[in-house]
Amino acid sequence: MIPRIIWPFLWSYDVNSMDIKADCKIIIFNVLNYGDFDAIKWLFKTYREEEIVSNANIFPETSWNKKSLNLWKIRLGINPKKSRF
Repeated sequence: MIPRIIWPFLWSYDVNSMDIKADCKIIIFNVLNYGDFDAIKWLFKTYREEEIVSNANIFPETSWNKKSLNLWKIRLGINPKKSRF
């Protein structure tokens, strides 16, 4: 079950039907892109850093908030592809 502190960052999903393992790509991306400090802390307690990086790299740069992308490029060294195509 996904904790309530994460729900605001998954506003377009039915969080009651989401699974922490099965939906890790969506959860990781949304928390990195939109999450607050508490959500980020939860993310790093829940997933290994390697898992966070590999899932963050799946989403193209055009899907990211520019400030969030810059932060995680510096902090985690993520390198998402330039576009979806």
